[in-house]
Order: sequence, then structure tokens, then C-alpha cells
Amino acid sequence: TSISSYILGIGDRHLENFLLSKNDASLIPIDFGYSFGIGVTMLQYPELIPFRFTRQFSNLLQPLDHHNKGFFSHTMIRCMAALRAQENKEMLMNTMQVFMNEKLIDWDVSHDSQFNTIRVKDDTSLKTELELRNQNPTSTSTTAADERINVAALKLNGAHPVSILSAEVKLRDHCKNAIYFRYPISPNIQDVIDVLDRFLLRHNDNHGNSKNKIRTDLHISNREEQANLWKEQVVSVPEQVHALISLATDPAILLRQYYGLRTQ
Repeated sequence: TSISSYILGIGDRHLENFLLSKNDASLIPIDFGYSFGIGVTMLQYPELIPFRFTRQFSNLLQPLDHHNKGFFSHTMIRCMAALRAQENKEMLMNTMQVFMNEKLIDWDVSHDSQFNTIRVKDDTSLKTELELRNQNPTSTSTTAADERINVAALKLNGAHPVSILSAEVKLRDHCKNAIYFRYPISPNIQDVIDVLDRFLLRHNDNHGNSKNKIRTDLHISNREEQANLWKEQVVSVPEQVHALISLATDPAILLRQYYGLRTQ
């Protein structure tokens, strides 16, 4: 489920959004309200972790997964390899194209200038958003939909997670007036990019990946020059999984998460 959540950009992974099976102790994620990277782009504190893998989860797996190099990582590699297989990737992308025609309201609000003065002040705010949207049926957010789907495509194509995360963070500029921004956004975009640059310096990749080619200055765009640059960010499945686990467990990343994600 961690890999699937990463591909779909599922956020808000606090402990109340997991169910525990009493039969086989398996975890069942619930509540997918924050999907397609909304946790990164539209919350006051961006969710920088790709999935929840705290020390409690890691310690529980220690007999089978010493230093995250056994059962957990191998299972994730197999799952990611299956999703990145061409036939499966095409099926997933075709399925996600439905969001190009039936966009989430969050995408409309975050990109449409007519909503720029709307803020969450009381319980009627969302109703106001819906009324304005219904009054302007021609209003579209194709750019937002393109960006969300492009992010999922980059993940399935194997772009380095840090490059994708830094590009997603830059989308916050488009979302400053979204309904989720009840308070001033924090930290600013450059602060997050600096954190990711330092992350790349701290983590030595054991899979032969050259850190020199991993960039944090790319953007989510359909432009040809950006597409060519993104091709240079593609890494192998083990490299991709290694980077994801490192992001999910890095203390500097975890320290910058919203306190509501803490272990209860």
C-alpha cells in the first residue's frame, strides 16, 4: 500500500487513517481525501514524506528487515517494478485520465483566479465555493489536472523522488489561495528546496546512482525542454525505492512535518 499511496499522492497518513486487522495484523489505509499530492501543494505544512514509515514500523520489521534492506524494501521493489511495467503503467495512466474530465474541486479552486479572495473563515465557505463554481460552469482547471497527472506519470516512469517532490513543492505558488490555506503557509518554498538539497548531500546512494544528476530545480510542465530534463532524472526501481525509504525515515524531513502526524 505504501507504493500505491506514493504513486497516487495519498497524504494525511496520521494513525487514525489506518485500520488494523485483528485476523492477520495487516494495516488497511482509509480516508483518501488528500490525494494526487494535495498534502504537498495545498496544506500549510507540506507533507514531505512519501508514506508513513516511522521508527515504530521499522522496529516492528527488524527481525525480517534489518536496516530496511530486507522484507520491506524487497516487497516495495517488486510492487514498484510491477507498476512501472509498460502494460500496467498504461492501464493506470488511462484510468487516471478520468480526472482530466471530472476534476476535483480542489484543483479548480487552486488555479482559478476568480476564487482568489475566498478563504476558509466559517462552515459556509465550502458552500460558497460550490455556488461560485456552479455560477461559472465554463471555469476550468486543465493546468491543475495536467500537473497532477504528470506527477503520477513521472513517478511511474521512475523519476527520482526528490526531483519530483521539489517540483511539487513549487506548485504551492499556484495554491496560495486554496480553501485549505487557513493560515500563512510555512515554511516557504525555498526553505523546503534547501532541505531537499541537504538531503541529497546526506544520503549516499548504495545503488550506483550519481547524485550529480539529481536536480531540485525542475518544474512540472509539458514543455519539451522540461520533458528532456526529466528523462535524465529516471533511476532504477531499487534506486527509486531506496530514495523513498530514505525520505520517509530521514530525521530532518520528519522534523518538518505537521505535528498531527506524530506517533500518538
